[in-house]
Amino acid sequence: MEQSALRHTGGRVKAWMVHNRQNLVAIPTGIHQKCVSALMGTRLKNIPASQLSRLGIRRVAANRNLTLREYQRGFSYENLHLIGLRLLTLCGVEVAL
Repeated sequence: MEQSALRHTGGRVKAWMVHNRQNLVAIPTGIHQKCVSALMGTRLKNIPASQLSRLGIRRVAANRNLTLREYQRGFSYENLHLIGLRLLTLCGVEVAL
């Protein structure tokens, strides 16, 4: 879960939920920049259906123009965390789901 997501949760996600050992994953800068950050800023309409499926996301008319980051606004901590783990897995980072 991105630290910046705290601003968009309306107080439902607390800082201690984001800044804890269970939410920290060390990943190489290259993977973060080329995969994680790139996908978070990509509009859903431009993400292949196979990748959206692996993230557990359905693209519909109402969300197709949102970036992955925008799409997640308002999600619960649990859903944000799950999508984050799936995104890391999609990018080739080994995480325990």
